[in-house]
Amino acid sequence: NNDLRFRYITFLNLLMGHTIIVWDESKYKTLFYRILKAVGILSVVDHKISSYESDVNYVSLIHKNSGSHNFDKIRENSYQLFKEKVTYLRTKYKNVYIFGRGPSLGDATKFDFSDGVRIVCNQTVRDETLMKHIKPHFLTACDHAFHYGCSKLADYFRNDLIKYVNKNNVLFLLPMDIYPLFVYHYPKLTEKVIGIPYKGTDYNFDLINDFRIKGSVGILQEILFPVAATIGQNVKMLGIDGKEPEDISDRVWTYASVADYPEEIVKSIHASRPGYYDNDMTWFEKLYEDELGEMIHKAVQGGISIQTLAPSFHPPLLDKYYR
Repeated sequence: NNDLRFRYITFLNLLMGHTIIVWDESKYKTLFYRILKAVGILSVVDHKISSYESDVNYVSLIHKNSGSHNFDKIRENSYQLFKEKVTYLRTKYKNVYIFGRGPSLGDATKFDFSDGVRIVCNQTVRDETLMKHIKPHFLTACDHAFHYGCSKLADYFRNDLIKYVNKNNVLFLLPMDIYPLFVYHYPKLTEKVIGIPYKGTDYNFDLINDFRIKGSVGILQEILFPVAATIGQNVKMLGIDGKEPEDISDRVWTYASVADYPEEIVKSIHASRPGYYDNDMTWFEKLYEDELGEMIHKAVQGGISIQTLAPSFHPPLLDKYYR
């Protein structure tokens, strides 16, 4: 029987210290399977399931099996690169600018950002004119499917990212579990890539003394804001707009055209992950706003000044607009 055969093969693999990969989750619903999954020995890479874990597992399997020595080396190299850059930027700038992909990002050329550190995320890297105006010190992307997956959208993003990082003096920030796969494909960028470990359940605004991030549902909570708050106490945002009331699209947020690919490319993410993106994403929006509210409250309590350079529809940012 298939279940007995699975258990036998699994037991042999466990003795050899291997990781078990499951391609079809529906076949393995027994207690034995759930125990293996709970202890981290078994990784699900079934793209049809509604959980996001398959995307994370696809990308991070190399990291999970690289050993603690390799992890420590990556962490130390990343930390030293990050510390050196942040220490320098602190002496030069008082402000820190965060750029999301909301519609107000299209007005970026009306602003002068030369008095602060600039941190840009995700598909913004595709627009050469915008990038030339902003001149970011840091780029970041952390979505395991959107940016490191197998869709045409992820492929377009990586091509634009690599082209920009190769030509400019900029550092690329990404979660630690993505680092090994990324530098394997782009070894020439190793000295420009910083992997930050996931650790803890609270928001961390001092990565110099505690080099880690909290896993979150949005890049603003996960990397953008924690890094910005680490650099300086005056954080300003553009393109963190949320969803406009008149936007009737099925996408979670409203995006600026300068930071978005054509619709046929964007839709490729749905084809690559039918089990997740075909779901109602209302739960995601609520969780995002709850996380954002918690983070903003903690930051303000800690004395961090937060301003948006355009009105935002995110409830925690409604009163942060600075004209």
